[in-house]
Amino acid sequence: MRKKTGYIALILSLLFILALNQTAYAQEKAEKAEKVEGEESVSLPEMNYKEMNALIDKVIFQKIINIINFIKKYLLIMWAFFLTWPSWLKKIAIISFIPACIGIISSHAIGIYNNRNKWQKHPYYELMYSYFTKSGTLQRKESYADAHALLYDHKWSWVSFAGLAYRLGNYDDTSVMLAFLLSFAYIPLAILGFIEMIFRFIFGTVWLIAFNLLQKLILFITRMITLVLIPLSNIIDNIIKKTQHCPHCYETFSLPEFICPSCGRVHKKLIPGSCGVLFARCACNKVFIPCVSFTGRSFLDSKCPSCSSELYAANPKHFSITVMGGNNSGKAAFLSSFIHLYKSVINHKRILTIEGKPDGYFKEMEEMFHSGIPSDDDESRIYSIIHKYGKMKTDNLVLYDTLPKFIVSDSYPRSPKYFGYSDGIILVIDPLSVQHVQRDFKNEKGVEARDDPSDDTNQMIVQFIHQYNTICGFSTGIMSSIPVAVLINKIDVDIVKREVGMDTIRAKYRENPSAYKNLNDAKDQICRDYLTKIGLINVVNNIDAIFSNVSIFPVSAAGHAQNEGKTFKPVGVMEPVAWIAKKGHSRIAGLLSSGVKYINN
Repeated sequence: MRKKTGYIALILSLLFILALNQTAYAQEKAEKAEKVEGEESVSLPEMNYKEMNALIDKVIFQKIINIINFIKKYLLIMWAFFLTWPSWLKKIAIISFIPACIGIISSHAIGIYNNRNKWQKHPYYELMYSYFTKSGTLQRKESYADAHALLYDHKWSWVSFAGLAYRLGNYDDTSVMLAFLLSFAYIPLAILGFIEMIFRFIFGTVWLIAFNLLQKLILFITRMITLVLIPLSNIIDNIIKKTQHCPHCYETFSLPEFICPSCGRVHKKLIPGSCGVLFARCACNKVFIPCVSFTGRSFLDSKCPSCSSELYAANPKHFSITVMGGNNSGKAAFLSSFIHLYKSVINHKRILTIEGKPDGYFKEMEEMFHSGIPSDDDESRIYSIIHKYGKMKTDNLVLYDTLPKFIVSDSYPRSPKYFGYSDGIILVIDPLSVQHVQRDFKNEKGVEARDDPSDDTNQMIVQFIHQYNTICGFSTGIMSSIPVAVLINKIDVDIVKREVGMDTIRAKYRENPSAYKNLNDAKDQICRDYLTKIGLINVVNNIDAIFSNVSIFPVSAAGHAQNEGKTFKPVGVMEPVAWIAKKGHSRIAGLLSSGVKYINN
């Protein structure tokens, strides 16, 4: 009822002001008509561009100035009318107006505060709409509804004559004398409270309507700005986003699923949109989470959108290397030695840290390095080395440990998927797998030869090339530029060391330097000659037929015979990975190159 009374009072006041304004406007129009009589009018087509702009500006600013002058004029009229009041009436009005203003502002502030956490949920995502799209409108409506209810309620405020009069009127006490004394305070408080409520009805309603319109305008402007910023943020986000590969299902994607740090909700499409440009509010209504890469989205825990498995990092730059080798080729020892040496290089630099995932795999690799006994794994493993600058995970060096049976058998359809996005390939060859080399080794050392010295590396390579062409879509005659490093392992064995050991290679290069471009070229040519000598040149020829970037490296992954129980003393294991990183333009190429110098020194 009181709310309706307030609106009626406001409408009557507005009608009175409009009537006065209409009279003034008619007089002003008549005066202007007399002044411009006889003046020649100017047609718009005759005006140039600058003159038209000046006319438009004049019209617009003149209208604004007229409105301001109109408000000033009638405020002065009202102030002049107020000055004609008797002094006692002016004092009563001022005394009542002050708590009325406090009540108006308090009502507005409380309405906003009570609705600050009201957000409208998106129907399809586990997110709230942004404040500048729909949630702001919801808060505006709810806050002004509550503010109106408080504005017309005389009971709640203690800093109010109406509120004090209500409390005195409802004070319950059996003492007649106290009730008589309180009645002397109640009557003036009731009168002042009534005047105060009139002020609150009139000025409070005007205040809330004005601010409601102002907030509507601000929300409209910010919404238009948001609509412009959404595609811009998406463009920047798409530039920063990097292609991701799941270490569990091997699927490729650009946007993982992100997990809310407060409630654990999974957000499948956390990108700039109607829920936020830089940050979005989770449906738990507790936290804002970043929705673009440059505001910290990559710091959130994430999952693969295909298999929902946990990812080790949300947006790192992946550099993937497939590591292959036959049975007993020393592939596990190579991985163990490389991981250990790379960790020592990073610890020496102290400009970043690395984190090996899964933790259990890296612990086993470290134990293998120190025990000196390679393990015989029967599963394909993925080693992820996350590079961290502070809290930011920038790069991910991924080593795919590929068993021969995953290549030559059709019963493992998942594993070859990562062939398609590998940035480099390492093939570990054991010269002792060749029968006549094994026989010479036996004769020289007086030890028993293997029961199965040949693991048919050539068959594995042929099958790998077939699967690689199928996955990557290469046809006959088209070559891949992916760098391939062929490792001749076990150069710690004398029979191999004499042929392709680094001392032998340097000596041959010094004897005939004109035959080679440089020492690296000599190393590659001498290693190829050795593979031809022992009958494994077909392996390299098959690789050369499909890959245009092939180099051969002599290495010793363990540095001693297997099962000696001594710590590995690897030779040359960093060089192949550094060469692949340099050819693949990886950001970690510098770390690997400096690591080679550090290890060699």
